[in-house]
Amino acid sequence: MTSRCHNYTLNGTFPIRQLALPNVIILLLLGYCEYHVKVDDMMTFRQHSRKEIVLVTGASSGIGRAAAVLLSEGDYQVILVARRSDKLNKIINEIGESSISIPCDCSKPQEIKTLCQTILEDIGVPDIIIHCAGAGIWREIEETSPEQLKSMMAVPFESAFNINAFFIPEMIKKKSGLLIHINSPVCYFPWAGATGYASARWALRGMHEALNQDLEKLGVRSCQIIFGEVTSEYFKSNPNSHHKIPKISAFIPIQTPEKCAKVIKKVIKKPRQNTFHPLILRVFLIAHQFLPIFTEMLIRLTQRKR
Repeated sequence: MTSRCHNYTLNGTFPIRQLALPNVIILLLLGYCEYHVKVDDMMTFRQHSRKEIVLVTGASSGIGRAAAVLLSEGDYQVILVARRSDKLNKIINEIGESSISIPCDCSKPQEIKTLCQTILEDIGVPDIIIHCAGAGIWREIEETSPEQLKSMMAVPFESAFNINAFFIPEMIKKKSGLLIHINSPVCYFPWAGATGYASARWALRGMHEALNQDLEKLGVRSCQIIFGEVTSEYFKSNPNSHHKIPKISAFIPIQTPEKCAKVIKKVIKKPRQNTFHPLILRVFLIAHQFLPIFTEMLIRLTQRKR
């Protein structure tokens, strides 16, 4: 015996009074549940879509990790990007469902392209991009191989350049976007023993300053944050680097990644083209602008000698 329910159509051509009462009740309950499930899903989507999307590179450690954790606690949907998927997974377990992680080696242009396409198609255009990914060893020019120079230029400079190049057209379309580049004092005050590293950081600064000209009045802003020495795994990974910092840096307080994250959050709330933290770095820059001979002399007198 064939059930009359098989003849039921959504356009209502089958008279509902011909259905058995239990079947009518089941259909009504199914319709009610389906409607409310769709409404709940839409409400959830809207709640997430109200959050600004933040893309953080170098998010598995240091400043990037601290920034991702801090921003995930607020009104942001954070996308964590780094090479180590195991570290990313641990962070995601800590901060919950408001964030996602996407493993990517930012030194490889093809992986960056795939990353950006995935984000655009599955999540949307980031409102904020924070470039924390950075690498590099401090060596004299004659001790730096072509492969090492290529690696240092790939991250942070080329990775930031390629990610920006992908998303800036989309940001211009919506007339909104914020790019934050985390940089080093070496991009203003170079010191001995870090030629390749300084070159890559100057390139990052150059891109930031050029973007501010390119994006004038288009709704997209580029910001640069210069931090002094930060307690992180960098010097553990590069044991022959720390002693090359000029001794004049002793006057600059060492920062934690968590303090740096708070500075980043302030810049998001109130963007500035250049931010120096701690403040004494700003004092050094002003001195360098008016008396470059003086600051260069200080660095030369206190830096490591060959």
